[in-house]
Amino acid sequence: MPFSSRPLLDRAALSLLAILPLAMALANRSAAAILAVAGVLALLARITSGGRLTLPPPAPAAAALTFIAWAAVSLAWSHAPATSLFVAAEAGLPFLGGVLLLISLPRDIPAAFVRWAAIAFAAACVLIVAELAAGLAPREALGLRAQSFIFNRPVMTLLLIFWPLAIQMKRLGWGRWALALGALLIVTVERATSGAAMLGLLLALPAFLVASWSRRTGLLLAGAMLAGCLVIAPFKGVLLERILPPSLIARLESVHAADRIEIWQDFAAIVQRRPLTGAGFGVSAKMAEAPAAAEIPPERGRLLAAGHPHDGFLQIWAELGLVGALLAALNGFFILRAIARLPHDMIAAAAASTIAAAAVVSVFHGAWQGWWIGLLMATAFWCSRETRRES
Repeated sequence: MPFSSRPLLDRAALSLLAILPLAMALANRSAAAILAVAGVLALLARITSGGRLTLPPPAPAAAALTFIAWAAVSLAWSHAPATSLFVAAEAGLPFLGGVLLLISLPRDIPAAFVRWAAIAFAAACVLIVAELAAGLAPREALGLRAQSFIFNRPVMTLLLIFWPLAIQMKRLGWGRWALALGALLIVTVERATSGAAMLGLLLALPAFLVASWSRRTGLLLAGAMLAGCLVIAPFKGVLLERILPPSLIARLESVHAADRIEIWQDFAAIVQRRPLTGAGFGVSAKMAEAPAAAEIPPERGRLLAAGHPHDGFLQIWAELGLVGALLAALNGFFILRAIARLPHDMIAAAAASTIAAAAVVSVFHGAWQGWWIGLLMATAFWCSRETRRES
């Protein structure tokens, strides 16, 4: 169906998704609000048009609901219930908005939507590179926050969305423009200060090429990345301290390697004290005040006050324990199974986005940040849809 022929609320929801990269470049937490509003608009569109919702298969839905239920149960032993509830609301609203988008909007997306999304993507890249080249002078002149790391979230947004967007463009015969966007992405990531985004790009690009050649290999790579990051998370700090020579850790001071290793060890100590249940959902920001923090060895715990473990996989272990980690693994299995059922070309994109997301999560701040949950849901939407030329 041509974009202009779609219901107004459908067009509004799609338009919000299309401008997401540019919106994030302008306001680097806006993904949460965009997904929440777009989801409501999509649901209203189905209600007013009398259309049917596309409900997910029961097994994946049950796995997701079980993880959510365990997170809710963990509030019973949270030492900071108000913090837990705030984090739950921050993560829950964009997640719910993303679910509403996935079940409410039709599976086919119009070419005009892809075109505007590509334009917004390019505009976001140009804006980020131009502002960094200008030393953030425009932001300083406007009295806005003018540190280069404010573009870390927008760059991660570009990194995850690019792969499915490029496939949608290729399907429309815009392959050369997709390559141009890819070049813009590389320049933007190189210019930005996000080590997480650079790591994600360095892993996602070869994974995309491999998965384009062999979808089975691409799925295996994505599965290995998710499983490896989850399994190794509680041991990563100790392993890296033993493997990396002190001279190399010192050379990596620009990315705070020594502090990260200590943080990973401190949060792993919490896992050792609460291995089954964790300390409670969303309490990482106040982990230094957790009862388990008083039980760890005196040489540990100094950086529990950092506010987050710098590893979303470790955060699952520390907050939700082995039960939460197993439920996360179950949900990862269903995600991979859903990817396996995508068209061949989109499997490569979904595998690349999954590997990029896992790389980012393994080194960045909080796993439950609203903008991040919104970005994951937007990426899932892009991967799950079909593009057709408009007549």
